[in-house]
Amino acid sequence: MRITPRWTNIIVLCTAVTSLWWSGCSKSGEGSPTSGKATIYASEDIYPAIELEVQAFEQQYENARITLLTASPREAIAHLVNDSVKLVIVSRQLTADEAAVITSHSIAIDSVLVAYDGIAVIANTANAMQHVSLEQLRALADGKKPSLKSVGGASADNVILAFGGRNSDMREELALRLIAGAHYIDAIAPCTTTTHAVAFVAGHPAAVGFIGLSWTKQLPASVAVLAVGDPSFKRLPYYDTLEYFPPHPAHLYRNYYPLRRSIYVLSRGTHVNVDKGFLAFLAGREGQTVFNKNGLVPATMPIRLVP
Repeated sequence: MRITPRWTNIIVLCTAVTSLWWSGCSKSGEGSPTSGKATIYASEDIYPAIELEVQAFEQQYENARITLLTASPREAIAHLVNDSVKLVIVSRQLTADEAAVITSHSIAIDSVLVAYDGIAVIANTANAMQHVSLEQLRALADGKKPSLKSVGGASADNVILAFGGRNSDMREELALRLIAGAHYIDAIAPCTTTTHAVAFVAGHPAAVGFIGLSWTKQLPASVAVLAVGDPSFKRLPYYDTLEYFPPHPAHLYRNYYPLRRSIYVLSRGTHVNVDKGFLAFLAGREGQTVFNKNGLVPATMPIRLVP
């Protein structure tokens, strides 16, 4: 398996694609990075951000058409390994099992970190909650705290966790961060998508949900995004007050927000078609600006954060 370093990958890719853009042609059968069609998969929990990137790319290059499909990272990577697509965008790196399969089949996969995202914690506004600590989230997730009232909310009913799907990578990632391989509480909402999770929280005052940051722009008035604090984090060594941070890009950039995660583009093949053109776009100034304008943090270029 070959996972190239981020900056080396970006430099080589952008150099190759730029040369094709300027020459206006490519080798026979290889297509063009700015015209033609491509199908890519993106993690469902980052779909809104990637959809905006696709729209910006197609607006700039009128002869390019990208079909954007959603899947869990596991499913998206399976499509990449099976060679049904050449590029996927996911909210995590390869797992050890995925890497082993790729190595066993001698598949070359390139990985580029393109943005930083945040896992937003949401609750029903009826709870009047404004913030929650990681310790409290852990206690809710494993049942040591049975209700949102026990962590400062108004609802005394047993808490219900809401994810984008029972088998979602969001659920698995939070399991590592919150319960360290232990078991979640039994009360988990029967959601299959982020949209379902948001709707569930909107209708259930006892629910707490977890969604990708780009979905927070579509929340109904009955759902609030909570600030999150990490008791182990201190901006200054002598500062002992627990601070809570909303998932604002500035806090993601400075790594103050404790539920930050990364967005990766995984690709295979040496062809230079629309999918590789889109990768160069995401890693370049235009794509990084789109991320920046929509609440995510650029990872490849120093861009001023939007307030």
